[in-house]
Amino acid sequence: MPTVSGDEITISIVGVITRRFLLASRLRYLPPKERTQVLELCLARAWEWWIATYLPLRFNAGYARRELGYQIKEKTRRIKAQAAQTNPDAILPNVRSGETRLDVLASTRVITKAVGGARSAQVKANITMRLPGYIAQAYSLTGNILAKITIAEGEKICARFAEEVVAISQRFAMAAVETRDGQFENRATIGAYDAGQLGRTNRATITAQRASMAQEARGA
Repeated sequence: MPTVSGDEITISIVGVITRRFLLASRLRYLPPKERTQVLELCLARAWEWWIATYLPLRFNAGYARRELGYQIKEKTRRIKAQAAQTNPDAILPNVRSGETRLDVLASTRVITKAVGGARSAQVKANITMRLPGYIAQAYSLTGNILAKITIAEGEKICARFAEEVVAISQRFAMAAVETRDGQFENRATIGAYDAGQLGRTNRATITAQRASMAQEARGA
């Protein structure tokens, strides 16, 4: 049999980009459930990197105009100029009082889940953020800019995901385990640091945490 040279990984950002990688990782040596959990964690870490690196740029004049197509009407420009008399940052894209920027940067998070079962090695992620009602309930320039992922950003998210997969697999502990038929197989164990983070962005975990917090609030 030919030697397996790597693990085939596909990541797709809906409406933006799909990339396939053959990675020099050790995912294939994990049990199926743990493999799915590791992919979920790597996907979460890739998106968390985007949140930290690129989400603040939605409020950066140069980046928003050059990369995200930010433009405003003259009426809006006058309103922002007036607001800037009390809040200098009002001249920035998607900023007036600054409340939206504060909420977005403080509340945005990744929620992940396994698709097709815990052993499927298929996972998905959604990005959630808290927005004022007038932005969330109808089309707005700000909502459109905040939700937009460029192809260039998509390329970097995909590359970051691949890097996370390789890095986490390098921290696996490897051992040769004897099977029932007397053969030896390589088996991997997830490193302690990474094992402690498994499931932290999973939808079921977050739902349970919220339910617990609500129960505590009612009992207070």
